[in-house]
Amino acid sequence: MSVRDSMDGEDMSGMEDEEYEYESDTSSYAYSSDGEAGDGSSKKKSKIEGKPSIKVPVNMPADVVSTQYQIISPSSLAAQQYSLIMDVASVLSVSYAKASLLLRHFFWDKEKLLDKYWSDPEGVSAAAGALYTGKEAELGASKARCTICCEDETSELVALGCKHFFCHECWVFYLQHKISEGPLCITTTCPEHGCKERVSDAIFKKLLPPAEYAKYDKYVLRSFVDINKGFKWCPAPGCDKAIASSGGLNTVACTCGCLFCLRCGEEAHAPVTCEQLALWQEKCRNESETANWILANTKKCPKCSVRIEKNQGCNHMTCRGCKYEFCWICMDVWSNHNTATGGYYKCNRYDPATATPDTDAARAKAELDRYLHYYQRYAGHAEAGKFAKNLLDNTETRMTEFEAADNGKYMDVGFLNSAIETMIACRRVLKYSYVYAYYLTPGKEKDLFEYLQEDLEKNTEHLTGLAEMPLDKVDRSDIINYTRVTDNFMKNILGDVDEGLIMQD
Repeated sequence: MSVRDSMDGEDMSGMEDEEYEYESDTSSYAYSSDGEAGDGSSKKKSKIEGKPSIKVPVNMPADVVSTQYQIISPSSLAAQQYSLIMDVASVLSVSYAKASLLLRHFFWDKEKLLDKYWSDPEGVSAAAGALYTGKEAELGASKARCTICCEDETSELVALGCKHFFCHECWVFYLQHKISEGPLCITTTCPEHGCKERVSDAIFKKLLPPAEYAKYDKYVLRSFVDINKGFKWCPAPGCDKAIASSGGLNTVACTCGCLFCLRCGEEAHAPVTCEQLALWQEKCRNESETANWILANTKKCPKCSVRIEKNQGCNHMTCRGCKYEFCWICMDVWSNHNTATGGYYKCNRYDPATATPDTDAARAKAELDRYLHYYQRYAGHAEAGKFAKNLLDNTETRMTEFEAADNGKYMDVGFLNSAIETMIACRRVLKYSYVYAYYLTPGKEKDLFEYLQEDLEKNTEHLTGLAEMPLDKVDRSDIINYTRVTDNFMKNILGDVDEGLIMQD
């Protein structure tokens, strides 16, 4: 049954949207100057004014910043669509079917429709293919021949307001064929060649079996989101929720747990802009610059050359053969990754001095090396994020095994789940931070960004190591502290990108 049919006379109060309100919250954060976790002396303070404190029913990562939006179920979406069509039909004094066609022509923009319609109702109706909508006709006493099948003359012919008559069977076949073509069936026109009159919802409903009409009705509902600038479908597989926004926001979270960008529909990608992400994805798709060959599933130990497969999220690797400790990202000895060597995570920075582009070939190689530097780290954090998600899924199993092995000793792992969720958000931010860094022009702004990136990377790595420890060796207070600190570092880098990395005098 169509929603339009079922709603007549029914109480729609139960169809409520899931609306999220956000309250402004001003916070200050300090960056640690000694490279260690904590809120110690700061090199730079970033006061993030007006950043919202988010109230949502799911665990929204700290990098999700918004003002207000609605998560809408299919039933509520249908109710909103019905209400909008009825409102326009009432204001313009036209039929429901014509109001629906007019709104679709104007991408469900009511204000734009009303503005154009009042100035030229006939022209707008013709452009929308709704000039004769509501004036459909059936052949009565007289007889005529269907111009499609050319069978014997009959009085059982149907036409739109354009008066192009076709038999019932040809109409049904035609409409079923259009529905089989997919969402564009909502723009179906009269079968007569060259006629631009659109087939209304009423004709689809009258001529088709209920099951076929239900498919069409679903496409009409989907168009309410697909061609409406104020709505977006949740991109998560199997989720049927839509997101409505008044504009001006990027990252949103659906109740299914999916975080995505409302502007481009991609995964939440702060601090990268949608335009930068599109450029990066196009670059990654370019076969001449693909890095898949260099990012195989295994790498050789720098000391003994034994192939090693990374099976956890931490980049601190130890070869089981020779016990050599090294960094999975830059393959350098792990002992160089500390404050005594001038910085914990210097391997996050691309050094252009390593390349000497004297020729076109050398310059091309240098550019490819620069791209691979950022792509390798981008892909590394993407993979580490997958490990973190698997770790989150397995936390309850780990707890059960721990209880069984330790005579039923219970451990509340809520703090551990919170830590892993923070890790997942940080890995996502770090992943896209390398895309952002790739497009940054060398200079003070990039130096500051890489300093913030280094801090976040260091703390994320340390938190990963703590969370992956056996439960009997887990230090609850240590994990809680590093979760808080790492979350603050993530807020810092995102807040500073939003407000500009260089402080004003």
